[in-house]
Amino acid sequence: MHSIGPASPTLTLTLTLALTLSPNLTLTLTLSLTLTRPASPSQLRRMFLKFFPAEDEHAERFVTNLAACQLSMALLQSYFMLYRDSAEQASAASAELALRLQGTKPAQQVMSELAMEFSKTGT
Repeated sequence: MHSIGPASPTLTLTLTLALTLSPNLTLTLTLSLTLTRPASPSQLRRMFLKFFPAEDEHAERFVTNLAACQLSMALLQSYFMLYRDSAEQASAASAELALRLQGTKPAQQVMSELAMEFSKTGT
């Protein structure tokens, strides 16, 4: 098991249970659970600036829009790959992403849908 700390953004817990039902029959169950800590506002800003250096104004808008959202660093990387050509589009589209994340769909599904829409429109 790993703890969630500054260097480790995930927690993984694995439980294995072996039941001997008879001398010739053993049932083994394994349950694995992984929790991912969402990106902090500081991480949002740093990642934005890594993709778009010197775009502080757009970075601030991006952080303001997404600070309350539960996004993993991996999902953020996916987002930036979609908008890698424009800091302005990346920061502007973050408002729409924040609205979508307020729904009941998991963040990963929201990002998948966004990627599908992006591939159809190119914007």
